Amino acid sequence: FPLMLDYMYSDSCLDGVSSETAVALRHLATCFGIRPLFDAVTTFIQRDLCPEKAPTYLWEAHQFQHEKLFLAALQLCAQNFETIQFRLIVTKLSPLLLEQVVTSPHLCCSSEVLSIRIASYCRCRPGAIDVATLHRVTSAELMPRVAPEESTFFLQLISEVGEDSDEDISLGGRQMSRMQEKVGSKAHNRPKENVNNTLYKRSIQASTDIVRMAVLSHSKVNGAGNLKRKGNLRITTNKEEIFQNNRQIRNAAKEYQSLPAFMKVDALENALLQSPNMQEVAELEEAKKRAENRLADEAQTHLHLMEDEVERLSRKYEKRIANLSARLEAQEEELLAYATELSRFQRVPNDYRSKDIKKYTYQQLPEGHDLGGRYGQEPPTSMPRFGNQSENGLLFPEESFTNEQAANSVWPMFYYKGDMF
Repeated sequence: FPLMLDYMYSDSCLDGVSSETAVALRHLATCFGIRPLFDAVTTFIQRDLCPEKAPTYLWEAHQFQHEKLFLAALQLCAQNFETIQFRLIVTKLSPLLLEQVVTSPHLCCSSEVLSIRIASYCRCRPGAIDVATLHRVTSAELMPRVAPEESTFFLQLISEVGEDSDEDISLGGRQMSRMQEKVGSKAHNRPKENVNNTLYKRSIQASTDIVRMAVLSHSKVNGAGNLKRKGNLRITTNKEEIFQNNRQIRNAAKEYQSLPAFMKVDALENALLQSPNMQEVAELEEAKKRAENRLADEAQTHLHLMEDEVERLSRKYEKRIANLSARLEAQEEELLAYATELSRFQRVPNDYRSKDIKKYTYQQLPEGHDLGGRYGQEPPTSMPRFGNQSENGLLFPEESFTNEQAANSVWPMFYYKGDMF
């Protein structure tokens, strides 16, 4: 707003306008109908809009719903997504805007670079991307290959949030099913395997060298001997040097160690299938066996924990059931006492001594009896639902007014007959 006032009162000067304020200023010009200011800011935006500033303009245009500017900035972001400063992607693009950029038909970004940028975005904004968005921005059409250094991160992310359930995505392969059959446990709730090229499958396929690096590190720690010596597991010299000098690769190998056991089994199985070296196969088989054993131990531990929990809940609810049974028994005794007490109320019989006996009594006449007996013929207005009391007896007449109309009721009278001793 101050910039608009400066423009109006300082010879139409746009000093102080920037990428961050231009869209808001143009929006004010539209609201107040200042056409010269609108045109001047539009010209500024046209000159200022470039790949590095496109995320800022995309965010601002989204905020103020400037559709044409939004589409222009969106296209520019998509075309230069691979080279735009990552800081701007994280700070300016919400998950919704990131999805629109990545799924834009104008996207120009290699598959592995896209996987690196998406993984970095998830690291910088943990919890911001939900399962459905993750599925869309990492679809096989956009990201057919995952960068090896990000494969274990995506596996870890999948273990935490899962993948889109609409495709019946598997969190593993046949190995987990076999392990579940062995231990009889449902410790890992994994849907049945799907042949689709899911993010999980692509990450497993990309993790081959990471798994080898992790096994290589394990061999070092456990004194496997000289890595160069014939017969030991080793990666080719060039890859080994690259891995040792690449911090991201080393971190990915460490991330592999923290993956759930069933994911390790799948990754090792994939690495075995990709390995041409028989000795390497033996090392990977050994690592796979360790992962399977760990998976079986985890499943067995989970089973024991579940059994303990079931036993604890059984004891807890048995105690509650006992308490409720005692309360129910006490209530039944109380109800019986009420029933006994209510049975002591007796109907007040007709009394010959009343002056207007027909008004205060009711006696049901036998069928065919001549009307005009000494007792009244109007039955009680209502009787107790329980106790099977006779309608015959004294009545208490009552006059009341409902909606300014008189209403006459006759209520049965009872007396209490308690114990004499």
